Amino acid sequence: MGYYLDTEGNSQPSNCKICTEGKYCPQEGLAVPADDCQQGFYCPEGQVTATPGNFTCPEGHFCITGRGTPEPCPSGTYQNTPGEWTCKECPAGFYCNATYGPVVLYGTYICPMGFYCPNGTEYAEAYPCPTGTFNNLTGIDHEDDCTPCTGGMACDSQGLVTPPGPCSAGYFCRVGATTTTPSQGADADICPAGYYCLEGTDKPIACPEGTFSPDDGLMMVEECLNCTAGYFCNKTALTAVSGPCIPGYYCVEGSTRPDNAICPEGHYCGWATFDPSPCPNGTFSNDTGLETVDQCLPCNPGYYCEGLGNVVPTAECDPGYYCPSSANVAKFIICPAGKHCPQGSAAPQDCLPGTYSNYEGAAECTPCPEGYYCIPELVVEGDASTSYTPCPQGFFCPNGTGLDWQSCPAGTYGAATKLTKAEDCTPCDGGKFCQGVNLTEPSGSCWLAGDTAYPLGCNPGYYNDLPKQASCKDCPEGYYCYSNTTDYQPNECPPGFYCMQNTPDPFAYACPPGTFNSYSTQKNDSACVPCTPGYYCEGFNNSAPTGPCDEGYYCSGGAYDNPPSANGGECQASNFCPEASPAEVPCTAGYYCGSNGLANVTGPCDPGFYCPEGSDDADEEDCPVGHYCPLGSDLPTPCSNGTYNPTTKKDAFDDCLPCDGGSYCNEVGADAITGQCSEGN
Repeated sequence: MGYYLDTEGNSQPSNCKICTEGKYCPQEGLAVPADDCQQGFYCPEGQVTATPGNFTCPEGHFCITGRGTPEPCPSGTYQNTPGEWTCKECPAGFYCNATYGPVVLYGTYICPMGFYCPNGTEYAEAYPCPTGTFNNLTGIDHEDDCTPCTGGMACDSQGLVTPPGPCSAGYFCRVGATTTTPSQGADADICPAGYYCLEGTDKPIACPEGTFSPDDGLMMVEECLNCTAGYFCNKTALTAVSGPCIPGYYCVEGSTRPDNAICPEGHYCGWATFDPSPCPNGTFSNDTGLETVDQCLPCNPGYYCEGLGNVVPTAECDPGYYCPSSANVAKFIICPAGKHCPQGSAAPQDCLPGTYSNYEGAAECTPCPEGYYCIPELVVEGDASTSYTPCPQGFFCPNGTGLDWQSCPAGTYGAATKLTKAEDCTPCDGGKFCQGVNLTEPSGSCWLAGDTAYPLGCNPGYYNDLPKQASCKDCPEGYYCYSNTTDYQPNECPPGFYCMQNTPDPFAYACPPGTFNSYSTQKNDSACVPCTPGYYCEGFNNSAPTGPCDEGYYCSGGAYDNPPSANGGECQASNFCPEASPAEVPCTAGYYCGSNGLANVTGPCDPGFYCPEGSDDADEEDCPVGHYCPLGSDLPTPCSNGTYNPTTKKDAFDDCLPCDGGSYCNEVGADAITGQCSEGN
């Protein structure tokens, strides 16, 4: 047994052939092997049975029918039972790698992290988790068991145990990102317009209020564009501005409201204003919220508004000039001859009766020259020759005469013009009599009567209005009587004087310095009243105040010189005194008066400070927290709603800080944020 012989004529046992591998020879005398070795066994040479016990197919192998040697199980299979003719498929979650020998037991070959192993997996790394996923567990058996790449991370290669790195800045990786710069739609993509994405972003971050972005791929919040100046951005995640700033307000870069900041004084703001437009030369505005240039006010008559953006008129028009509405320089229009223009004139002014001006640029009128009279009705503007007129016959005109020509007194006549005083009137000629006043020639010839050879004239201070009288009468109070007076009634005591009983001439009793009397027929010194406040009465016999008190000084009443040495004085710091001031004027709010003797304010209050009425320093009061004080502030301006200012001495709206992100500021004049926004707002 165990042999066969397939030839004839053999004589020796050694001629028999050993039974072929994979076959068996169970008896003697076989010409060929009996049959194939049975499955589950292998048959080396010389086998005598189909199921040789010593050659049971070993573990890790399989033996099909007719095998001379056991066949090792290939990768992806294993065999833990002897005598088998097939291999078992490697189970899911494990791998069976037969590279270095057949696998008997698969339990030690658990699928590693980063990979998955379905049934029949041959190698540990045969099935890597795909890009966009990772796996930090062993023994998974399906691709679906790989974990999608976590938010903010990118899984850009296969077989990953953990995500290797963050999503690139400018991109978002919500889930399953296959690259650091993905293009996977809603799951992972370039950062959309209106958002920014830091490195490692899983969800795009909205550009905050006050910003926008029309571009994608932003990497940081600083790349969000500040809202365009003149416009507002009142939502997050904007790709364009929300709209233009409304008229009356202006929007600086980064504004969140259409009424971000009210247009300041001295300016106007139309649609989409980012820099308030100053009111033009010759105008001003002390109101906020102007929408058009037409709302800027023309400069007040008598004042000028020089430069742009005036909050108040710059100052009064210069003496010698006049400023109608909208004047823009101190010397706007020169005052014409025949008129006068004191400081702050809106139009040329008539000289008072008894005064005149005969040159261009006159700030005040001078007393009419003696021998002439001056009345505004006869003046032709611009014609200096019409400013005074010769005193007519029968009258005399002292210095300062208007229509109050002085009559040549009874007993005299005036045949010539331009007489200056009563003494210039001609005494009645011998043998003539002059009855009445303002005669231009004697009334007639004298005649003889009574016991005297010639009539005796009445002495000064007396009169006689009847013929054939032996004595003269007392001249009454309020009148004067020259010698030879026949009628006292025309001889009214002139303004500037008073006439007691028996007054011999109109100039006997003059009102003293510091007083004046504007009425005729006054009887005693009580008619001389103290000089009007704001004016001075220099010298004697004033019928009106001599003139206005100098600028920089005030005359409180009864002043007799200019500048006043009594009844007034120099204007002190924190006050100013225009011409004709009866008292010191407290410095205008918003301005300061920094020295003595001022006719007007020194200038506007400095930026960062405010000046209440009566200030003497450009830095009078520090601008408080929560406010700002532009040039010329009389009161601090509160920061608008939505802003705050924690420091003093600020001078512009831009110094008010926008409310911090995540906070709210719901009051004007805030020096700190009001509070934190509630979650979700």
